[in-house]
Amino acid sequence: MENPAYESLIVAEVGKRTISAQEFLLNYAFGPAFPKREKDSKRRYLDFMIYEKLLALDGYAKGFHMTPDADLSLAEIKGDLATEELYKTDILGKVHVTE
Repeated sequence: MENPAYESLIVAEVGKRTISAQEFLLNYAFGPAFPKREKDSKRRYLDFMIYEKLLALDGYAKGFHMTPDADLSLAEIKGDLATEELYKTDILGKVHVTE
């Protein structure tokens, strides 16, 4: 997943947006499990990623990214990421699980 070649390898184009092999592999590895249980799971997962890009393009075209709700959602995500990073630096190294 960390191979630099995967960043430039494009597996799908959706309007002006692309899905790189790296983006696909990371989404497939860490995304929801339900599509992985279906036949042709990688294609199904790629379809979901394409739908997500289409929704995003539509949202940008309609200006949804500039709404107060979008600002609030972004602030919540930033807070979650900051909390996770603080956990990693302040707590994770001090935790030891015994048998």
